[in-house]
Amino acid sequence: MLLALLPTWSALYSNFTTCLMLIHLPDMSSFPKRHAVAAQREREALRSRYRKELRQLADERTAALSRADGAISEIAGLIAGAQQAGVSIVEVSELTGISRPTLYRMIANTSQRADLRHAVIAFEEALPRLTRELGHTILPYELGTSFRMSSDEVLEQLMQIYPLLAEEVRSLGPPALTTLSSLLGELQTPEDTVLRMLLLQGVPKQRVAWSTQRSERDVLGLAALGLLRLLPQMRAQTK
Repeated sequence: MLLALLPTWSALYSNFTTCLMLIHLPDMSSFPKRHAVAAQREREALRSRYRKELRQLADERTAALSRADGAISEIAGLIAGAQQAGVSIVEVSELTGISRPTLYRMIANTSQRADLRHAVIAFEEALPRLTRELGHTILPYELGTSFRMSSDEVLEQLMQIYPLLAEEVRSLGPPALTTLSSLLGELQTPEDTVLRMLLLQGVPKQRVAWSTQRSERDVLGLAALGLLRLLPQMRAQTK
């Protein structure tokens, strides 16, 4: 009888042992998942590190370019005086490491900027004077009459001085844009429209021209005229 039961007990013992082994064995199916999660975290940490380093280097590059641009502007401003003092262009080139053709272009640009600044001063003086004389907001054709130019020539000159005026606004810092926003109501359309789009909204001039159905020359000319009207107040309020 006992001998007959031996196979049954043997089978039960084998099944029991197998169950114990299954209970104590870890779930191997979770290993690949945990490994994938860990690998993903490692990749994300690596990406985060590279992003941080790239942003830092980009900031350093921007600062270096800004310093370089400032140095170039200062060099350009010194060339005329250096020449008058007897320093030749050849020597300036050797001292600065800037090629002579580039130096000649810088001289031309400096001269052009000086001419444009004279134009800015002339327009700034004419606007309030004509406003007092005529008793209303001065239009381009009235400036043309004063300067003995056509309206197209006036708008052409205004277009050329717009970058200088916009540069001055930026140099006054963020408060100047706040002041500009509050003063736009004093301008007539389309001067207020083009200035808002160009300086406050950062819309490209081509898009502004398309939106207002005007040429780029007229867009920048009208923007310059608007800034000429507002800059005296902006300077006073941002001091």
